[in-house]
Amino acid sequence: MNSIIPFLQRIAMLTLGLVAACVLLVLALPKPASAEATLSENPSSVEENGSDAGATDEDEARAEWYIGAKLILHPGTISEDGGRQKVVVQAKMSSWGAPLAKDFVYNVTVGKSGDSAVSGTDYQAVPSFTVTVPQYRTAGDTTIYMQPLSDTAWEDSETITFHGTGPDGIQSATMTMTDEGDRPTPQVVLSVNPSSVSEADGPTTVTITASSKAHSAARKVAVAVVGVGVGRGQALMGWDYENIDLNFDITIPANAKSATHTFTLTPKQDTGEEGDERIDIKGSVENGTVIGTTLMLADDDVTPLKLSVNPSSVTENGGAKTVTVTATANKAYPYARTTLVGVGNPQEDSATPGTDYTLVPWFDVTVPADEKTGTGTFILTPTNDTLVENTETISVNGVQKSGIGIFGVTGTEMTLTDDEAL
Repeated sequence: MNSIIPFLQRIAMLTLGLVAACVLLVLALPKPASAEATLSENPSSVEENGSDAGATDEDEARAEWYIGAKLILHPGTISEDGGRQKVVVQAKMSSWGAPLAKDFVYNVTVGKSGDSAVSGTDYQAVPSFTVTVPQYRTAGDTTIYMQPLSDTAWEDSETITFHGTGPDGIQSATMTMTDEGDRPTPQVVLSVNPSSVSEADGPTTVTITASSKAHSAARKVAVAVVGVGVGRGQALMGWDYENIDLNFDITIPANAKSATHTFTLTPKQDTGEEGDERIDIKGSVENGTVIGTTLMLADDDVTPLKLSVNPSSVTENGGAKTVTVTATANKAYPYARTTLVGVGNPQEDSATPGTDYTLVPWFDVTVPADEKTGTGTFILTPTNDTLVENTETISVNGVQKSGIGIFGVTGTEMTLTDDEAL
């Protein structure tokens, strides 16, 4: 029994020695960091181009292992109308890797190609700068100032990219710049090319363009061609032209100002005099308005205007006379037609302008919309001489001045009677 006791004592001493060695080994291991360095909640307390204080022995003992960093912006949004605004740019270590045995310096650039906000146009250019993550720390920051360039045009929110280079790379950050002005009602204007197609033209490619100010989001314009022949002077699909797709969409891409759609219009040729007819093109867009347009279908069977005069004869000694010129169409049209009228033609008339009567300036005669006739007047002043002359002629002719489509003008003539006996 006495021989067993010393053996047990030796076993106990060995056990105590092993426990003590394990405790010493655990105490010798480095402790993990209990917290990261963070950006102050109050940006004004952050010093520009500065960060945390120098490392202590405790810091070195708690050094963590990181690879790479990411940029964080405080604030992440600025206003176009906010003037010069302070922004704290933070570089924060983002994953495990090598220990921060030295300062990590990151070069940061504001803005890049593809941003919706453009440096020098939407905000003052910002010089490149550095953000330093000090040794044994997990974050560092630099203060900059952003100066948006305010304008009177409302714009969608725009983006500005902060990107950089440095040890093991750094993730970029995106800033949003908002426009605090009143959001206008989006307006889209439709136009058509060509704006007029003749009945005799045959199949014709027509392009519809939807135009607007550029927006950061795409806009879909629902277009409708009115082809049911409702209303006076409106062309009827299937009767005046071949069937087409009456409804289609035109999508204006993001940041673009226009988009187009094309279709083929095939007029139907006939011999009836219909006058020019319209094809109305309308549209709608979400939260906005659309200004439509009109495509004209010109009739190639339009008959000319006919001119007549009253009185049709004047005497040489009758003095100045007011003469009324009437332009007559064979039917009323839904649009006005104007002819430019000239009195006298030395190559055709027997009466000579400036010799047998005072020169008459050109003047207009208009047939109003939905009317068949229009009138104009001029003063004819014969020259009273003592010569014995035959009755002479004075022509009254016209040419088209305005009006949809092409039409001719048929002239007339009046006579100038001599007062001396033959």
